[in-house]
Amino acid sequence: MSGEDIIQLYRTGSEEELVKLEEVTVNVDPSDLPGKPKRTDECSICGERVFDNKCELVDGKLTCRACANGAYYAVKKQESPARA
Repeated sequence: MSGEDIIQLYRTGSEEELVKLEEVTVNVDPSDLPGKPKRTDECSICGERVFDNKCELVDGKLTCRACANGAYYAVKKQESPARA
């Protein structure tokens, strides 16, 4: 089916051709639900608070995911203000 065929189907297709409705079940871990954290731990390396079992066990110690696996971000270095 070409791109033009797909566009034409969207323009002229019936609801039954375009959409399939069905009931589903979504499994959500209670720790992923919104609201106040049910559990708080502290990273044994950096001291950051870790909520709702979002920690890793490394050498028998609780650590945040950044310390256990490396952070997904990098802190930008601040440039020193120019001296007059």
